[in-house]
Amino acid sequence: MKKILLGLIALIVVVVAVCFFLRNSVSSKIEAKIEELKSNGFNVTYNEKFVPLKIVGDGQIEVVDSSKVTQYIVQSQKGEAKKALERLVDNEKLFFPDVDLSKLILEGAVFDYDFSLTLLTANLDLNFYLTKFSTKMMEDLPKTFDDMLKNRDFHVNIDEDYNYKIKDINIVAPDNEAKFSLLGMTGNKTVFDMESFKFDVPKDKISISLYGIKTSYEEQANKTIDSSFDIKTIQFGDEKAQLDISGLKSSSSQKILNDLLDGNTKISIDLLSFKNNLTSVNLKDTSFGLGIDKLPMKKYEEFIDSYYNVSEDINNEMHNKLKELLKEIAQNGSEIKIDANSKNLNFLGQDWFEEIDLKSNITFSSKLGDMQFQTIDDVVKTVNVDLKIDSKSAQNISNIIGLSRMGIDLVDSDDKKFKVLKAQLKEDGVYANDVLILPKAMLQIPQGMEIK
Repeated sequence: MKKILLGLIALIVVVVAVCFFLRNSVSSKIEAKIEELKSNGFNVTYNEKFVPLKIVGDGQIEVVDSSKVTQYIVQSQKGEAKKALERLVDNEKLFFPDVDLSKLILEGAVFDYDFSLTLLTANLDLNFYLTKFSTKMMEDLPKTFDDMLKNRDFHVNIDEDYNYKIKDINIVAPDNEAKFSLLGMTGNKTVFDMESFKFDVPKDKISISLYGIKTSYEEQANKTIDSSFDIKTIQFGDEKAQLDISGLKSSSSQKILNDLLDGNTKISIDLLSFKNNLTSVNLKDTSFGLGIDKLPMKKYEEFIDSYYNVSEDINNEMHNKLKELLKEIAQNGSEIKIDANSKNLNFLGQDWFEEIDLKSNITFSSKLGDMQFQTIDDVVKTVNVDLKIDSKSAQNISNIIGLSRMGIDLVDSDDKKFKVLKAQLKEDGVYANDVLILPKAMLQIPQGMEIK
């Protein structure tokens, strides 16, 4: 019994010693972070409370120098996100020449905070409450927002793994003129989800509702960037029309290797329905994909930067950067790919097709960088289009666009389920199913479109 008691005492002593060490270590890190914030445009107060096995504290953070805070936020980012923020900040004056945007939005904003950190498990419960907008925004603040600030309704909770939850936001304008809500907002370093977004103007019977919003963005170590944006249901309507979209999905992936970008983006919907007093449209299982191979990123970014560069010689600089970009596009064999598919289009009560599938690829002329565009050959090297229409609907569509008048016959696909139209750019013009439909003489580019 005595040994057990001594063992328990020893264990307690060890736990106390460990907690004492952890408390000192964590307290030092907290103090260092406070000093870091103070040196980057924030004013910070901190009150620590003694609680066994925990560090509990609260305080206030105020933005006192918006320019320093903006730079601090930018420098805390990484990769392409950092580049995008830098470009946005650097070119702020181009879009808002008479406004200091960071000062308007940030300077004078105040956050209350409190936290509880369990020393042995490192569990964190951190809360931020926006209690004051920027000084400029507070000057004519509506009472609704003033009350929300006092009630600390703008609230974010964060745990030790950077999972966060934002308190539901519900705003009702005076006399119920408009209602706005953001519900179920959660996320982490790479994901943001929202259960619903709603905006209603009851007087005009205008309603916008989005349900099941999911977004993600992640930069991998191998310079691959994956992102997605999904909305389960979109509803938009007024007393005259109604638009419903189900299953909207957007995904994008890009990778940069040896300064060349390969990227793919796909957008799809399960169902689109539109109705008003005059017409109705229904469309199912529709997708559109765009792929870009071997885009020279450095030259592309230099061209974009030249657009934002405000100078007396901006037109000449943009011209030179565009020429350099087009030259490298041609040299690197850059390519654009399109892949689209759609099913069951019903318009004005008539079924137009059961399924359409489109695939296309475009490569660029070696003369692209010369920017002497006289014919289509000076722009593109190859253009290929494969269009498939379900056999049942093909004849009707063929009649509408007049293929028979041009002597073009649709051919069967290998599985006999589709009729196929293949278009291709050749030396003497554009062919559709081996029939010349646009001779080269008709592919001249008007002189007014030449870039000099």
